[in-house]
Amino acid sequence: ALSARADDLNSSSYHFHGSARRVQRHMKWQSYRMTIIIVAIIVIVIALIVLIATHPWKK
Repeated sequence: ALSARADDLNSSSYHFHGSARRVQRHMKWQSYRMTIIIVAIIVIVIALIVLIATHPWKK
């Protein structure tokens, strides 16, 4: 009985470890995507500020 419970626990821990790795990978990519989006928004805002400040269309 104890051996069977130990085997079940070992199997459960193996599956949990695999699931935890998948979740960790998913969250890391989600974090990367969010960082890229935030950087892109900041670059666009800075570009707009520079364009508005320099008035390149008025000569």
